Amino acid sequence: MNAQTQSEVLRRWYGSQSMRRIARDLHLSRKTVSRIIAEHQQQRTTGTTDLPAPRQTRGSLVDPYGRSILWKRTCSAAASFAPWSTSMR
Repeated sequence: MNAQTQSEVLRRWYGSQSMRRIARDLHLSRKTVSRIIAEHQQQRTTGTTDLPAPRQTRGSLVDPYGRSILWKRTCSAAASFAPWSTSMR
């Protein structure tokens, strides 16, 4: 497999073409296309390629409080749906 074919596979992959379409257009097997893409992604994560590493996803400031917000929202929705089910007597 020459470097030109590999770069064409990656160019099409980053251009949002499916693996099946790439394989059909370049007369390669789908397994070969998936291997080329997997090797490239592995190189990007380890930093052995010229491209920058993929960005790390950053969490939200609300993430630590997500469960309590969801719980309060669920309880208030349940109380408004069935007001007779509250503990007030």
